[in-house]
Amino acid sequence: MAILKTSTTIISPRSIPAGASTGLDACVPIDLTRATQLVLVFRGTFHEKAQRGAKVTLWPSYDGVTYDTAPWSNIEGKPLEWEIPPAPGQSVVRTSEPISPTPKYLKVKVENLDTEYAITNCSVVATVQTAG
Repeated sequence: MAILKTSTTIISPRSIPAGASTGLDACVPIDLTRATQLVLVFRGTFHEKAQRGAKVTLWPSYDGVTYDTAPWSNIEGKPLEWEIPPAPGQSVVRTSEPISPTPKYLKVKVENLDTEYAITNCSVVATVQTAG
């Protein structure tokens, strides 16, 4: 059985203002229909005076059109999110732990936790592994 991996930019490079987040409309849906694993890669540049990082949250959908009104949660009800520590004045690349592809579709939101400075050149790439 062949293992296939496909990478797609799901949030195109953009600036995220201080204290703001991307909306679900900024994210390309990740189709997990035949997926066995998902990994996300965050890229962004933090301002040289940034004190706080970013947070990536996952939003599920079972039809690819309507997304939950709250982030995807684990069995204990804790949102599945991933925090990116601040790296003042640096461009960072951070890869998530493997994510179980339980929902049929996912989107992500990126929140800038710093209330004073934007994150620039911010993007997210999804790599979906499927068994073929």
